[in-house]
Amino acid sequence: KKPLTQQGPVLVTHSGVSGPAILRLSAFGARVLHGTDYKTTLKINWTPDVERGVEGVVDLLLEAKSKDAAKTVGGASSPTFGLPRRLWQAMVAKVGVQSEAKWGEVKNADLRKIALLMCQCQLDVEGKGTFKDEFVTAGGVSLKGVDMKRLESKSVEGLYFAGEVLDIDGITGGYNFQSAWTTGWTAGRSVAERATSGSEGDAA
Repeated sequence: KKPLTQQGPVLVTHSGVSGPAILRLSAFGARVLHGTDYKTTLKINWTPDVERGVEGVVDLLLEAKSKDAAKTVGGASSPTFGLPRRLWQAMVAKVGVQSEAKWGEVKNADLRKIALLMCQCQLDVEGKGTFKDEFVTAGGVSLKGVDMKRLESKSVEGLYFAGEVLDIDGITGGYNFQSAWTTGWTAGRSVAERATSGSEGDAA
């Protein structure tokens, strides 16, 4: 199957990765992830703006090796190429380069390994969050069975739906909030109209 892709900010947390791009991927791939028991591989390009991909990043690292030869690779004054310093240090350690090593001492082969990690960082995903901190929902009552003008069930009169109980998935950015507010207002108005019409009928 064609892999799901997204571009946007990624947040590195104490327990993994999050942020708009990750949440969108989770939303669009919710059913696929459920089918795999939430086990998959995530590939991140931490330097999407660098031209020529891996080769472009290799050039940047070689330039740093030349200009910052006396600096330590993991030191406070070392370039990190737009990455958070702790993430950069983790990548350096991942390929077996000592944080205290001087830039001028790092082998070109190791620089290429770092470049590969920066452009094609693979992370194993295993399971859902265990602290009920999920941000993404999917599924719900099929819209085919709902009168969308009134948010009333087509098969059960007087039954109304709103919010995430409906099969509506919005991307991050407030769309799910807007859907909840709009469907809640519409369903509430429909219930009020039904109650009012019933009262008027009883009075007559």
